[in-house]
Amino acid sequence: MKHFVSEHGSGVPIVFIHGFAGNSRTWLPQVRVFQKKFRVMLYDLRGHGRTGGSELDCYTAELYADDLAQVLDERGIESAHICSLSMGAIVAQAFAAKYPEKVRTLTLAGGFYTIPWYFKAVMNVLNRTLTKVLPPSIIVAIGSHVLMPRPREKVGRKAFIKASRDLGPREFEKIISFLTSADARALCQTLRVPTHLISGDADYWFIKQVQRMKVWIDGAKMHLLKGCAHVVTIERFAEFNTLYLGIIEQFEHQQQQRLSSAKPKAI
Repeated sequence: MKHFVSEHGSGVPIVFIHGFAGNSRTWLPQVRVFQKKFRVMLYDLRGHGRTGGSELDCYTAELYADDLAQVLDERGIESAHICSLSMGAIVAQAFAAKYPEKVRTLTLAGGFYTIPWYFKAVMNVLNRTLTKVLPPSIIVAIGSHVLMPRPREKVGRKAFIKASRDLGPREFEKIISFLTSADARALCQTLRVPTHLISGDADYWFIKQVQRMKVWIDGAKMHLLKGCAHVVTIERFAEFNTLYLGIIEQFEHQQQQRLSSAKPKAI
């Protein structure tokens, strides 16, 4: 599978994984900051954006994880900081569980382990009906107004509605099927990589899941942005960028200290 990939800057790699119906362009507020110090890699998930679809009938978290491993291997990246948004958290958790040696840190922004049952019920109905008659961007517009109804979430809504224009109807059906069937709660309890959960304390749909993930994921640290809702990377991009930059810089500093202390001292 050939993925659309773009890289910016140089240094220690960071991989950004976008959310449902999105694409790599939703990370532009992060690229401008992180490319100054790191090698930033963006890619469009299978079925999304400029990567496009495939002949497979269905997608799974493990398939998406294997896709990412392939993308990293093709670019000679042995390990990277992994940062995901929304649905991308399912992919990121699957990747960290299967390929922990490739993960420097794992950050789940606006993350969750499964969508609520009432969302699944509605989305399954939409997948059987509206996807047959309406373009994906219209369905995403309807769904985003339900998930992100408040005025302050307008910028997040607009970003994902715009991104969804790249989606084909058949791929959109497969992506909805993936999202409604995905459940990463078992993965949470197996993760053994440095993990950070960055969410808005007003992300009412998923905040309880984030709190459970904090308990389930070994050593996970939770960071809540006050008054922020679901799409933390867009709605409060400056605050998110400062927080995430601190997380990975601290990790790299600690790694350097360990390497220095491990070197044999000259006699």
